[in-house]
Amino acid sequence: MKMVEGETADQDIYLLNAAGTAFDLSSASGVTLIIKDREGTAVDTTGDASVPAPATQGIVRYSPDSTDFTAAKSPFYLHVKFTIAGKDFYIPKGPAHVITVSPPAAAY
Repeated sequence: MKMVEGETADQDIYLLNAAGTAFDLSSASGVTLIIKDREGTAVDTTGDASVPAPATQGIVRYSPDSTDFTAAKSPFYLHVKFTIAGKDFYIPKGPAHVITVSPPAAAY
């Protein structure tokens, strides 16, 4: 994922299961985003994640705050966490998804 510092546009994250099809989030609860900068400092994503209807699409919508990302702290690392039937799931499995942040054009 690529972002520009200060960007607040919604970002849709598509979750796929092992078969490559959409992960059904219909019964998921506690959908959260775990994002850390290159130094391991957590980004506050409280209230920034939602699952748009229909949940069978496997989409988690991230609505970033203008202060979530700075180019100086890039890259950032993302995992999506949710619970189904009392079991916690993390996607992606293994290494986190990388978010690269660029400064806005005015900074060049």
